[in-house]
Amino acid sequence: MAMNWQDWVSTWLPEERVSVFNELLEQILAVTPDPDNALTRLVQLAEMSGNPRWLLGYLLDDPATFEGLMVLLGGSNFAAQTLSLHPEYLELFADREKLAKTKGLEQFLQEIKSTLSPFRSVAAKWGALRRFRRREMVRLIAADLLGLMDLATLTAELSDLAEAILKAGLELVRGAEREVQGTISPEGGCQVLVVAFGKLGARELNYSSDVDLVIFHEGDTFTAERLVRKFVSALTEVSDYGRLYRVDLRLRPYGATGPLTLPLDAALAYYETQAEPSDKLALLKARAIAGDENLAVRFEEFRKAFVFGNPIEPEEFAWLLRLKTRSEATFATEGAVKHGLGGIRDVEMTVQFLQLAFAHRFPDLAVRDTLTALQRLRDRNLLTEQEFAALRDGYLFLRRLEHMLQIAEDLPLQTLPKDERELNRLARCMGLESGEALLRAFEWHTKQVRQVYEGITNELAKTLGVSEQVMLSLSVVGGLETDENAFLSLNFARPREAQKRLFRLIHGEATVGLRWREQVRVMKVLPSLLDAVARTPDPDSALMRLEGIVDALGPRHSVLDSLASNLFALRALTLVASISEPLCQLATRHPEWLEALLSGVLPEIPDEETIRREVSSSTRDEGRGMRDERKEWDAFARTVRWLKGKFALPLGFASLCRLSPSEAVERVLSKLADILVGESMRWLKKPTGFKIAVFALGGWGSEELHFGSDLDVAFAHEGEYPAAERFVRELRSLLGDLTEDGFAYRLDLRLRPAGQEGSLSSDLEAWREFAEQRFEFWMALAWTRLRFAAGEPNLGRTVVNLVRKRLYEQGLTAEQWKELKALMTRIRAEHRPPEGVIDLKHSDGALWDMDLLVAETQLKMGRGTGGEGRELIGHETLRSSSVRAVLRELAKSDRVWGHRLAAYEQLRRWRLWLSWISPDRPPRFVKGDHTEQLLAWLDANPEPLTQGKLKPVDEAMEQWREKWRTVTSVATMPEGGDEG
Repeated sequence: MAMNWQDWVSTWLPEERVSVFNELLEQILAVTPDPDNALTRLVQLAEMSGNPRWLLGYLLDDPATFEGLMVLLGGSNFAAQTLSLHPEYLELFADREKLAKTKGLEQFLQEIKSTLSPFRSVAAKWGALRRFRRREMVRLIAADLLGLMDLATLTAELSDLAEAILKAGLELVRGAEREVQGTISPEGGCQVLVVAFGKLGARELNYSSDVDLVIFHEGDTFTAERLVRKFVSALTEVSDYGRLYRVDLRLRPYGATGPLTLPLDAALAYYETQAEPSDKLALLKARAIAGDENLAVRFEEFRKAFVFGNPIEPEEFAWLLRLKTRSEATFATEGAVKHGLGGIRDVEMTVQFLQLAFAHRFPDLAVRDTLTALQRLRDRNLLTEQEFAALRDGYLFLRRLEHMLQIAEDLPLQTLPKDERELNRLARCMGLESGEALLRAFEWHTKQVRQVYEGITNELAKTLGVSEQVMLSLSVVGGLETDENAFLSLNFARPREAQKRLFRLIHGEATVGLRWREQVRVMKVLPSLLDAVARTPDPDSALMRLEGIVDALGPRHSVLDSLASNLFALRALTLVASISEPLCQLATRHPEWLEALLSGVLPEIPDEETIRREVSSSTRDEGRGMRDERKEWDAFARTVRWLKGKFALPLGFASLCRLSPSEAVERVLSKLADILVGESMRWLKKPTGFKIAVFALGGWGSEELHFGSDLDVAFAHEGEYPAAERFVRELRSLLGDLTEDGFAYRLDLRLRPAGQEGSLSSDLEAWREFAEQRFEFWMALAWTRLRFAAGEPNLGRTVVNLVRKRLYEQGLTAEQWKELKALMTRIRAEHRPPEGVIDLKHSDGALWDMDLLVAETQLKMGRGTGGEGRELIGHETLRSSSVRAVLRELAKSDRVWGHRLAAYEQLRRWRLWLSWISPDRPPRFVKGDHTEQLLAWLDANPEPLTQGKLKPVDEAMEQWREKWRTVTSVATMPEGGDEG
């Protein structure tokens, strides 16, 4: 102050009273939160009153009023400013007993009615309502600072004051609306319901709280929205007496983007179908405070059933925990009273979590206010005495601290000040001696509260079944950042990318997020999905390809839900997705097969009769009748490609999931080729009397076809050569031309009797001449695999007999054998892969060596007599086109051939798997690359869908390398080729 305090008092009081005043003042200042500020405010008040002499004399004669005034002036600038405008409010401090007495809702309503009655205009009534609120706020601040009301009483009084003002305000708006509309019916047939959420709903309002409102209606929506706008505008308008309340409407259905008011039926439907856990949490404290009573009854009945009818689900609890964590990350600054660690929100959330978990069993827990809920949780032994005391004492301390922060300027302050003087003022308001003592008390209470919060939420999470997988699923669904270690533990090599892919897998490219119930369904699915993906050799690829498959089926949450209901199918799909891009592409082209998988059926591999019947049904007259021959052709070609994919799809799943032996899968692939080639030959137009047969060679002839194999073929015909040439060219084009659906089969005719430069098909006479005269020794090994595949059966049998007679009756001369072996040595050297490359076909001891060894043995032993006239058992079987059949026959009489049979089976299995991985590439890979890892993993896990523990890739690689060495050492062709 510019002048000395005693001098200023001496100016206005008689000399004999100055010393008495000063002595009384010193006593009062000792209990004043901020003595200097109180003195400054007293001078301002005295001068604003217009009669300082009277005011000082009045205070001297009434010490209780004097003390109350100075405590108020030292604790609240807002109250001091109000008293400067209205010195008549001093009478509030005269009667402590009256000051301590609560009014409650009904008395507030009566006083408001009396306050407004003298005024005629709506604007004047709103002004009177603002003055009324300000006067009552001064009264309650004084009662609080003087310790005349406890926290529960004070917050209830603040809430009743707000409710009364809102009721009165709504009536003012409705009255004004009726005058404008000029109708007797309320607002043109529109009824509204004002529901308070948050602290007002629970009757726990702060001095400077926003009021969280949600407004529903029944009747005309346009009228209701206009009324709501006027109501909110009037409440929030700033005048000389400030505003009544800051209004927050963001808790309404659909949030800040939704309509200001919804019909009650629409709102309840929203809560039932689209509400998130945060909506349920908000409804826990919701209370109808104004408007239509019938709407209020309906709302309350729904609220109780919705919030407390069933226990909180694990996913809901996880969601709320995550929201709390995000809130802490944003608002939990140092000294944060509400949102800080151990702050008010920790107490409230602990209580509300327990209510949501147990109120369905104990209906008395279904209360709105925190202190009552705390006591009842203790009574139900859901809180220990120590936990109860920590939460209750912490809550009372922190809420009072929050009040003392807010009464200074009537602002929603919630953080401890840094300024020492302000901290000291705050401490004295709290009844503590210093700011340092306040900080110690704050630290102690928040620490106690946080310990209880963490203990309760952790225990509750266990009780409800909230696992780490649930929390991870929640993060994925919500698009929240997650610790990379969570994804690394699931074997993802690129955790950040994996999380993004999972989010896209669930949400796609949609701009509108999933509804909560859909999110819950996905969250329940994700642990199974993530577990299935983690069980694969390449989780990153599995996710990438699953995204495309799910996208083709949609809606996403339903697809994932269906998969999760069939763990076997889910694991099969994720395993295949991790390994085979071609099979995933096929799956998207055959949604009908995927739908069968989703329904819980993992189709068995089809038998030959099933394939033949469906192919015949699908291709019978396909495209015939179209005016455009090109369209006929295209229609049939698409059908053939579609059929190949349809049957290859379950075969690929059966192979990679280890559900069927490789031999069975290869045989069905070979029969599928037989049938599709045969149907294509039937469909093509042929001249009258023209006959043709197709012969399978190589892997097709041995019935060891893999996915993506070319078909080694030869043709025989009866009829004109031009017709045969045209037919073969058309068939090759029909099956092998690349279209938007890919191709069916590429026909390789390089082994035909006429040679690569000769005719595409040979007639019976040419075949006979080939077998008897033009047969070259180097062709002998390839022609052991000859098999009639499709076309004219009699013609086919005749040609097969001609070739077999040449191979097994005439045989090769010693000179031819010598040249053949030299040729094989040269070819092996030309095809041997470079160092560091593994080739399943051409590496030493691999498939090519085994095929040559078996073919050579067939040619030598299949004739029926040995080197010294020995009769050989099973020589007819040794003439089979099947390598496996020959090996099995040889293994009967010699253990070495038994080892070779096992080695061959292993090599064929690897070759088949490799065909699903990369069908269009040679069967080779660099040691240590991704392909070797996939093969090794498949080989090391014989039951990948049901094994409890799967061997990881690194361990599988070591095992596979050793097996590769063993297999190729056994398969290497011995000198002379007559082993066994």
